[in-house]
Amino acid sequence: MLSIWIILLINMLPSELNAKCLTHLTKEKVDDTFSDRMSYETPQMRTVGVTTTCTNVTLPLERFVEHLCEDCTREMKISASNIPTLQRTSFHGIRDLDILRLNGTNTRYVDPGTFEDMNKLQELYITDNNIQKIFNNSFNPLPKLKTLDLSHNALIDFESQFLDGNLNLMYLNISSNQLSSLSFKHSIKLESIDVRNNVIKTINFENITANFGYFSYNRLRQIEGCTLKVQNLDLSYNNMSTLPSLDKKCSKPEFEVVVLKLSHNVLTELNSNFFQAFPKLTSLNVSNNMIAHLSVTMFQYFPGMNNLDMSYNMLSEFDASIFDFSAKLTHVNVSYNKITFVDNKIVTNHLQRSIDLRIQCNIIQFDMLIRLIGILPPKTNLYIDILQKSFTWLELKEIREAAIKANITIKDIPNRCDNEVTRNDIIESSNATAKVDHKSVLGNITKFINNVTNSSKTLETALEHSYVVYHDSVHATDDKIHELLEQLDKSIHGVIDKMQSENYSEALGNDVEENDNSGLLKAVIVLLVFVIVLISILITQRYARRWSDFIQRGEENIELLDNNRI
Repeated sequence: MLSIWIILLINMLPSELNAKCLTHLTKEKVDDTFSDRMSYETPQMRTVGVTTTCTNVTLPLERFVEHLCEDCTREMKISASNIPTLQRTSFHGIRDLDILRLNGTNTRYVDPGTFEDMNKLQELYITDNNIQKIFNNSFNPLPKLKTLDLSHNALIDFESQFLDGNLNLMYLNISSNQLSSLSFKHSIKLESIDVRNNVIKTINFENITANFGYFSYNRLRQIEGCTLKVQNLDLSYNNMSTLPSLDKKCSKPEFEVVVLKLSHNVLTELNSNFFQAFPKLTSLNVSNNMIAHLSVTMFQYFPGMNNLDMSYNMLSEFDASIFDFSAKLTHVNVSYNKITFVDNKIVTNHLQRSIDLRIQCNIIQFDMLIRLIGILPPKTNLYIDILQKSFTWLELKEIREAAIKANITIKDIPNRCDNEVTRNDIIESSNATAKVDHKSVLGNITKFINNVTNSSKTLETALEHSYVVYHDSVHATDDKIHELLEQLDKSIHGVIDKMQSENYSEALGNDVEENDNSGLLKAVIVLLVFVIVLISILITQRYARRWSDFIQRGEENIELLDNNRI
């Protein structure tokens, strides 16, 4: 009831109460305020035992702090205030504080010894301010400090001595400042260090030990020091056209980096000399660059490499022997490149490890895809946008058979590499077990009807859309689907008429020369078989046969037709 009473009287408080700490006013002070109309020069408040939160503090901070309950405040939040300088006396007497947050307080200076009484302080956040320089004794000693956040300030200089004595520090955040270089004169061991969004050109990792290092959005050009003990290193978004040069004083630097991220730069090549310093690397991400060539021999330096991401580059060739040079490599992503050629100079087909290869959204052709399937080790998961390629349905059948023979799992990834085909991302062309909601089913049928009615499509594209509808309809029970069947049948016949007028004599991709009538007749048979299968699925609500069975039915009808003609 007390809290409700205070909220109702907020708008009636005297204007002299500048600091907005109303939720911490005691009932007695509120009574005094209204009975005597006293003019307060300092915000009169109480603490709630855990957190004290105030905004718009404009008076000297020490006068504000003297009203706190020393024994009951564990977390203090001050924001949207004007405190230009944190002085040595600002927090005098506050000994039991665990967390201090100074956000948007217009702070420019932190005097040495400001926090010397806070021996129990574990987290300190001084963010969104205008601090340009940190003095050596500003934050030490704070024996229990674990988190120090100085992000979103104006730091142009960084004297690491201010961290001396803070042996328990685990998280250091100095991101979004104006630092141009970074070095530590004494050893520091952290869980993570975040220096994103600065203008750093040179980093000396000599005395830094951390599990995670975030150095993205900088201008990195030089790495100094002979040791680098950051296990997960993020150097993305540094606008690097070449890899950083290493310290020439080191004859053979060995870095302990396990995960290296170099994505979203402008790299055109990967220098093997640079990567020789990373013998423990297990994951490399160089996606979203301009790399046109990959030398697989460089992977001999990474005996433990298991994950490689080279998506969104300019590769024109994929060398499958990469799996030989890196014995533990299991995940490779070369999607969204310009790959047309598959090289298999050295690859061994006796590898028994399971591999995930993502090669969708490239320009790889049918013969190269067959070659790739033939050289990959068994148990490989091959991700490719098969249905968005210009493969005929007979080529698709051959791809399936080659994959089954090689014990390769084909997974179709509808990444919408172009605008020609739209389908649900959950559909995989290798199975028909995905459950799709009724709206999605209706939407796909409608799209199919619109596509085959309003545009001139090849038979392969028409069948492709039919296949999407086929998959979506497997578990469909919505009665509204039946209403679309008649329209669907008319649309299919419309496609047949268009094919006849545009003379699709080789729509099925057959290499044997046939006259226009036989090619058209086969197209009619295939489409009619599809309609029969689809209607039977929707009416009987039974699970449909797989795509291979559907293809087989079409072939059997075509064979019967040929026999009758003979």
